[in-house]
Amino acid sequence: MNTQQAPSVKSMTIVWIAMIGGLVSFGLVTYVALIPIQSPLQGIDPLVFYVLAVVLALGGMMGSTILYKIQVRAASQVNSPSKERLMSFYMSAFILKMALLEGPGLFSVVAGLLTHQALFLSITAGLLLLMIIAKPTELQFRQDFLDGRAG
Repeated sequence: MNTQQAPSVKSMTIVWIAMIGGLVSFGLVTYVALIPIQSPLQGIDPLVFYVLAVVLALGGMMGSTILYKIQVRAASQVNSPSKERLMSFYMSAFILKMALLEGPGLFSVVAGLLTHQALFLSITAGLLLLMIIAKPTELQFRQDFLDGRAG
């Protein structure tokens, strides 16, 4: 049965790397593009984008945690689930969690690109750190979806 779980965690790791890689690549391209030139949004106050970026980042962090826990709770209510079924709950919860962190990170990168303010990349970096910390592991799967279950 361990051979059936390992490919799923490996698949999730590939998704994790892809999501982080996209954010890092886009952030680096934006950083290079921030060479001092005329901004297309010269007349717009960057504060509007800062507020939106922070609200989206906080919402993504809270939403990812809440929805992940909802998935854990839903999995715990399934009668006699197989490990494969629990792994599918874990994969769904993980992908949702990563997407809710990646979205605000991408918004911050775009806001930095449009306003030519590199400070937006610090929001992206914080979200990226959370994504790196949340790397999928067999241990996390066991803790959240297997331990504490009757049977």
